Amino acid sequence: MKKITVILLIVLATTIMAQSEVGKQVQYGVKGGISFNHFLGDIPIELDPRLYTGFSAGVFANYKVNDNFSIQPEVIYSRKGSNFEEFKFESERYQFAQIFRLDLYINTDWIEIPILGMYQISDEFTLFGGPYIGFYLNGKVVAEPSIGGILGIDWDYDIDSKMLRLPDYGIVIGGKYKFNDKLAIQARWVYGIQDLADDVIVTFLDDDFIVINNSSFQLQFDFTI
Repeated sequence: MKKITVILLIVLATTIMAQSEVGKQVQYGVKGGISFNHFLGDIPIELDPRLYTGFSAGVFANYKVNDNFSIQPEVIYSRKGSNFEEFKFESERYQFAQIFRLDLYINTDWIEIPILGMYQISDEFTLFGGPYIGFYLNGKVVAEPSIGGILGIDWDYDIDSKMLRLPDYGIVIGGKYKFNDKLAIQARWVYGIQDLADDVIVTFLDDDFIVINNSSFQLQFDFTI
């Protein structure tokens, strides 16, 4: 409930800001698309990472400062995650780890609020970048373990917010191509600076062994209302 209240307050503040910008052009829109995600960081394992395919959708308000520059706050729902196949732990502390294998499939849901500076370099092309903050909603880990080549029983568990360092925050950079006044396509990279790891993958490894950052390449369509 607290997260929803925060989001509603931000949306309300955005609306008030737009109404107070006398003489400045303000445009609103919706956006959505596909994302390709994985974790970056220092993890004490040999792994074969696979991209997790997710999606994002939300709303934005674009405040035009001058002919070339504008500021664009957004509220985005984003599904992220990462897949790992056939990795092993390299730990002197746990000897059995050398014969332990695990395939992991991880997904997490977020509400993200970027504040982007948009620089229009031509009628069609715009470059942008800025910070974001991410509020965690929920997530899940699905694991397929094996020991000595023998498959075990699959298990899964929900990722409680207490297992993460929150909120997430980072940077967004990208570019946009405008087809017309209403429709545009954009590519963006969203990188989380926050180290999220706190026993997020396996509970028997201390959190100081692991550093995990969100990383997401996103393709989105923007529709201006």
